[in-house]
Amino acid sequence: MTVISNYGMVLCGHQDDFAHRYRGHRIEKVKFGVPINEAFLHDIPATLLVLLLKVNKEGPTKKDIWRAPGNQAHVRKLSHIMQNGRLVNISNFSVYTAASVIKKFLSKLPGGIFGVENERLLFNAVLHNDDAEKMRQIFYRLVCALPVPSQHLLVLLFGTFRGITDLSDEMGTKMSGEAIGISVAPSLFHSCIHDGNKVKVEDVQRFKLASQVVSSIIASFGHTNLFPRECYEFYARITGRTLRINDNWLFTFQMPSKRADASSGVSTYSVMAAQVAGYSLSTLHLTPPLGDTLPSPKGVVRGGSLRYPVPLPPAHSMVAKTRASLRALYIQDEAEMRESSSCDF
Repeated sequence: MTVISNYGMVLCGHQDDFAHRYRGHRIEKVKFGVPINEAFLHDIPATLLVLLLKVNKEGPTKKDIWRAPGNQAHVRKLSHIMQNGRLVNISNFSVYTAASVIKKFLSKLPGGIFGVENERLLFNAVLHNDDAEKMRQIFYRLVCALPVPSQHLLVLLFGTFRGITDLSDEMGTKMSGEAIGISVAPSLFHSCIHDGNKVKVEDVQRFKLASQVVSSIIASFGHTNLFPRECYEFYARITGRTLRINDNWLFTFQMPSKRADASSGVSTYSVMAAQVAGYSLSTLHLTPPLGDTLPSPKGVVRGGSLRYPVPLPPAHSMVAKTRASLRALYIQDEAEMRESSSCDF
């Protein structure tokens, strides 16, 4: 998979992999109801990723997001399109539908994204009244043991949850950490879902525990001992934010200043993910990167900030070739999108 970040470009796997995954008018299928290592053969599929980005961007201003269901006919339609790897114009679907499809994907993962044993560990931490620091340590060890795609999905989810809760009072969305915990707990923790028969007391207890775990993780998002730093960097670069460490040793995320990037507040990777998934860039309010504004792989600058560095000097021939290859892929995808006058449904 090709990843273009705010501070560098990384090629994971073979360079032809990007073109192979997004060929013609078909894209990588999103598999529902299979283990996550099978659903995410490379990383988060582009279509699911763009849904996450849509909720991440629009969700903080939407009342009852994650709680209010999307149009069920649209949820079924969008799920079917994703499973068949067809192009779709995401502007035809509301952010509530996008959130519902994400919850549907999570609820169909066999054993849940954490797994039964890990769910038990987190529940026990709540039952034993472990403090926030102990909870973060348990969650950190748990996350580090998961596959990288699972880590990426979790940091995107909880980063999105935190962004919504931070603006809940200001925007009047009524989605506090506790409200989100109640709304998404069954999708993340499958052991709190009853078997379809009469609900038992144990089911209600597990549901309460799952909700508390989710709200606790949301409140701790940004702590350096909750997610590995690589996860926070992944979240920052695909959502187009800068990553900083404040005086309390917490990661904070802000949109880049206009001076750093006057044309866009999102990362190049977000733009390419939207484009190769067949979505209109204007749908997500994205702006394609300009010719020579692709960032250079300079790494993270001192202080933990991810910034837009200056272009590479000509002497770095290997990196220059890589940038040229990626730019060619971008131009090729752009040309294919212009040739397609409409999207499949």
